[in-house]
Amino acid sequence: MRIYFALVGRELSTRLITYVPLDDATRIGFEQQNELISHQRAARSSVRAARQRLSVPSTQ
Repeated sequence: MRIYFALVGRELSTRLITYVPLDDATRIGFEQQNELISHQRAARSSVRAARQRLSVPSTQ
């Protein structure tokens, strides 16, 4: 039986990494959650970029 490990912590950048052995169902859940989080991050950054474009005063 293979044991999978998940990275638990806010982000890799925080270096707060704990390794936890997971079964398949939990591992799949973690992967889906991470995918969702990355999609949300991408959406937030594109919204932020759009807001910045809108807030730039037009030089006319």
